Amino acid sequence: MFNRTLKKLSASWQESYLANMEQATKYYEQFHDVECIKNVPFESQDGTRLAMDLFRPNGQSFVPYPVVLMVHGGGLFMGDRRMEMGICRHFAQAGFLSASIEYRVFPEVDIRGAVLDLAGGMEKIVSTVSDYGGDPNSIYLVAESAGVYASIFAIAMTHSAKVREAMGGRDPGIHILAMAALSGMFYTNRKDMVGMMMSGNIIPEDPDNKEFTKLMNTELDEVADCLPPMFLVSSSGDFLRKYTLRYSEFLRERKKEYKLVYYDKGKHLTHAFPSLAPEVPESIEVDQMIARWFLEHKNMK
Repeated sequence: MFNRTLKKLSASWQESYLANMEQATKYYEQFHDVECIKNVPFESQDGTRLAMDLFRPNGQSFVPYPVVLMVHGGGLFMGDRRMEMGICRHFAQAGFLSASIEYRVFPEVDIRGAVLDLAGGMEKIVSTVSDYGGDPNSIYLVAESAGVYASIFAIAMTHSAKVREAMGGRDPGIHILAMAALSGMFYTNRKDMVGMMMSGNIIPEDPDNKEFTKLMNTELDEVADCLPPMFLVSSSGDFLRKYTLRYSEFLRERKKEYKLVYYDKGKHLTHAFPSLAPEVPESIEVDQMIARWFLEHKNMK
């Protein structure tokens, strides 16, 4: 029953989303200071063929560019890489090569498929980004909402054999210097709407792979120890703000490096606003803060 509800929500959302994306695409294509290279192919770690879109400064010669991977949200049951078009352009304007990575969503795959897709995109970036002017030794990641959750496990695959085994994947061979989490969906096992949607559906309970079920916790040592420095963003208008505030406390308690930007008087700044409303002044401000913070970590590596 709940699976059918998710499918209906996804279909309804996609219809309105695609109409909005067509309008947004026309708007962003008016600006010529950023070059967009669409549909760069790559393979998921399970062999599925996917694509990513690259954005880089147009007419600038100071290569190699630092690289930022963009991972969209959508609850792991909707959304696509075009959602990050605005924020990708902001980072390209700041001198980055940004890559918006496609990954499959429920019901086509569960969380394992999404993570394997992101890991495959990471492999593609490492092996070919220099062909597009990017620096393979200066790679960062920005994710929003559910994309944060999937990205954490894709990053953990670079360090944890247990996570790789649980996901059925391999080390993507990437070093993420720092990560930004916009309105992160850090938790999927709570007794709330997110937990109800995830448990047994997008996050399956697998009796044949008990290690997988056990590892689906972003506060677990096996996962959290793999995380790079984190830049967390939320606002009072974000319906997942408590997740971000709780996770920032977790990182503080663990003495992990992090930075929290929270707009307390930001009711107009809704969930994942830097990605979903990239034109508002606060979104531009946040993107600039993240870009500067990333480059600070380039100098610290």
